[in-house]
Amino acid sequence: MKRTKTALVLLSFLILASASAFSVKAQVAVQGETIWTMAGENITNGVILIGANGKIEAVGTAAQVKIPSNYKVVTAKVVTPGLIDAHTVIGLNGYLNQPHDQMAVDGSAPIQPELRAIDAYNAEEKLIEWVRQFGRDDDSHWTFAAIVGFGADDDRQNFRQEC
Repeated sequence: MKRTKTALVLLSFLILASASAFSVKAQVAVQGETIWTMAGENITNGVILIGANGKIEAVGTAAQVKIPSNYKVVTAKVVTPGLIDAHTVIGLNGYLNQPHDQMAVDGSAPIQPELRAIDAYNAEEKLIEWVRQFGRDDDSHWTFAAIVGFGADDDRQNFRQEC
């Protein structure tokens, strides 16, 4: 009986391992009303094709770039290079989460237009160094997304879309 259970557990593990080893990553087409390329003029009504390897295959207007039928289509108002997480506290909150090193939230008033993030930002914070070890945003589209939990996920191809 014990051998049967062990064999079933092993068989289940092998099936799951082989299924994940042969999974096909989705190819994605991102349609954007405005695409900021950082290499000249913005593209209006543009398309970005991202291949199964996570690399950008094409960028251009919808007239220039045809979307293949097997691509998953994601639409956005604005598309920017890299990942911008406007809610990040990297550089504002300390690496070890100490009270004296938490500059992300000042609860003394609900609206504080006089405060500037640049005044509280610590470019030498160890948390910044820790995040940088995961790579730059031009190495792969998922490095920072995996850290902050937003953006494209290579395995599940989930996208956060909010207006």
